[in-house]
Amino acid sequence: MLLGEFTFVTDGEHGNAVTYPLEYAKYYGARNVLQGILSDNGVEYITKEHHEKLKKSALIPRDILISCVGANIGCAAIVPDNVGIANIVRNVALIRSCNDVPNEYLLAYFLSSIGKVLYNRMNTGNAQPLVSLDYINTIPVFVPQKNIQNVIKIFVSKALDRLKLSIEEYHKSEHLINKHLNINTVCHTKENTKVLTLNNSMISFARLDAEYYQPQYEDYAKLVNHYHNRAELIGRICEIREENYTPEPKLQYKYIELSDIDKYGNIDGYTESEGMELPTRARRIVVTGDVIVSSIEGSLDSCALVTEEYNAALCSTGFYVIRSSYFNPETLLVLFKSKPIQMLMKKGCSGTILTAISKNELEKIPLPLITEDVQKQIAQHVQQSFALRQESKHLLDMAKQAVEIAIGESEEKAMEFINEANVGTK
Repeated sequence: MLLGEFTFVTDGEHGNAVTYPLEYAKYYGARNVLQGILSDNGVEYITKEHHEKLKKSALIPRDILISCVGANIGCAAIVPDNVGIANIVRNVALIRSCNDVPNEYLLAYFLSSIGKVLYNRMNTGNAQPLVSLDYINTIPVFVPQKNIQNVIKIFVSKALDRLKLSIEEYHKSEHLINKHLNINTVCHTKENTKVLTLNNSMISFARLDAEYYQPQYEDYAKLVNHYHNRAELIGRICEIREENYTPEPKLQYKYIELSDIDKYGNIDGYTESEGMELPTRARRIVVTGDVIVSSIEGSLDSCALVTEEYNAALCSTGFYVIRSSYFNPETLLVLFKSKPIQMLMKKGCSGTILTAISKNELEKIPLPLITEDVQKQIAQHVQQSFALRQESKHLLDMAKQAVEIAIGESEEKAMEFINEANVGTK
């Protein structure tokens, strides 16, 4: 069957939308469509009025989204049940089944090697590859017997459930930090101006930009410094590694960029290539247990924990590589992503063309010395979150492989694979 014969296919607005921070409707772009997962990392928003004008591309749970343009062309994701009010930009295609073929099966099909080849074979353009809606409608789709479709639907649904639980576990670690810092008690001063002497500004801090002296930053600094177990400066309690590593020209490396980090501390993807083909910013080597923290304003919350999978990978020089003998890696991750530390990092940013926080400014930020018992609880939640995330990815891989076996070998072989996989995933 051709895709357009049994699905509704459309894309987002043809034009430049005006986006707002945390407005009304999420406005997903190609960068939010990862392999199997729709990411909220860096998502933009549009107004209610704007969203209501774009009725054809308004999202509903279990819609399939595929990137039509750019570096991640062909990435496919399913819209989660808790997406809320959302829409898409022009460079994302929406696919919604109009008959009894489950959307979940379509996701597995487009994640499979066969689906990827069929989707990408007609991309046009050099600098900016593009797949048109007209072509998407003509993509042939292999539709197996109903029992295979239904089992694949179950695999994908289980994957989404694991992902939801993973996010809930991560939020538990955030709540522990917020509770022990009493973050809900922060009362920002209503004044938005402050008068300082030269001695208390330029001479003391070498900063003349007004943003640096906003009263809200003082409120967050006081919150951290008044932690009952006291606080210590990052430069004294952490090791910050920023030395460059020169890749071996013929050696294969995994390379992690800012865009590869999700909002829950996971490394969601990477580029793999020989050292000679990597960009010049691929100069920081990481090992298991490191926490990588973005230095670039606008993406300061791109922090992640390096797991065994990424041991000896390279990351961008846009990251600081951090570890501590006092904090376990999971607590360090959640602290750097917490509201107080994020705000203090934002305070420390400077520059004109590329605003970033220097190592010197980062070292001056205080971290609360979270007690060992609380750190253990945080570590348990983060580890469980990561484990559930891996289970989710594994289930999606099983669904994808079942499609590939059904097409490449036979539907009987696919059912054998599914039955064996079911034994290991119950």
